[in-house]
Amino acid sequence: EETPPRQARPPLLQRPDDEAAGQGDGEGSHRRMAGNEVNMSLREDQRVIEFVREAKGLRTLLESDPAETTTWPRSLLVTLASLYALALKLPDIEVGEEEELRVPKEFDVTTEEKVVIWNRVERIFGKHDRYHDVYDPADAHDHEVVGGVLSDDLSDIHRDIVPGLRAWEAIQDEELARLAVYDWRAMLEFHWGRHATDAIRVLHYLVEDGG
Repeated sequence: EETPPRQARPPLLQRPDDEAAGQGDGEGSHRRMAGNEVNMSLREDQRVIEFVREAKGLRTLLESDPAETTTWPRSLLVTLASLYALALKLPDIEVGEEEELRVPKEFDVTTEEKVVIWNRVERIFGKHDRYHDVYDPADAHDHEVVGGVLSDDLSDIHRDIVPGLRAWEAIQDEELARLAVYDWRAMLEFHWGRHATDAIRVLHYLVEDGG
C-alpha cells in the first residue's frame, strides 16, 4: 500500500534562550556564551553531533535484520529514547518570512524503502506490533480508544529522520547541515515526535514490564 508523501514543515516554535542556542544563518548557528554570541558551524555543534550519532544508530537498527531478535527491542528502546531527548536540544534555525526550507528530494526515503522497514518491524514484533492508545492523552475527556502500530511508528520515524541524515553525510556543506537540522526539529514537532513517544511507551512495556 502506497504511503502518503511527507507533509510540509511548519515554522518552528522558539525555545527560551537558556534552553536553546541562538538563531542560525547560512554561515552557521549562533550560541550564547557568557553574554557573547559566538559563531559556530552546525557541524561542530555538540548537540547536533550527538543527535547524528543516535540517528545513525537507529537507521542501522531498522535497516538491518537483527542477529538476536530477543535483545533488539531493548536496543531500539534505548536508541529511540536517546534520539528523542537529543532532538529536543537541537538548535533552532531562523527562517525568513519568504524562505521555505526543505531537504532536497533526492535524499527522501522512497515508498519501497519504507515498506521494507515496516515489514521487518512487523515480522519481529509479531502480535505485539499493534497496541491501543487514545488520540489525545492530555485530554481527560478523551476516552476513545484508537489503534496504534509499531511498524508504522518506526517506519515513519525512519522516513522523517533519514533524509536529513543522508543530506548531512552527502558533502561537508553548511547549507545542507542547516536544512537537515531544520528538518529534524520541524518534523519532531509536526510528526515524528508523536510516533516516537508512542513507540517508546509501548517498547518500555514490552521490554521492562514483560509485555
